[in-house]
Amino acid sequence: MKTGTFQLFVRKNAKQLVEAGLNQYTVRSWAYGYRTPDYKHAAIISHVLGVDVAEIPYRQVVYNRP
Repeated sequence: MKTGTFQLFVRKNAKQLVEAGLNQYTVRSWAYGYRTPDYKHAAIISHVLGVDVAEIPYRQVVYNRP
């Protein structure tokens, strides 16, 4: 799912995501492209909305370790 498609998907299903316990302002920031969910939130979105987590464009955290 491309980022633009994800934004429309979140807008359409925002009420379900908020009812599942996600912050409405966070959901709104995903819906309008200000932020991208991290993996933890992507897993919640996939569970609530019944999509594969690989379809959700999420932010990956990379740690630089010596």
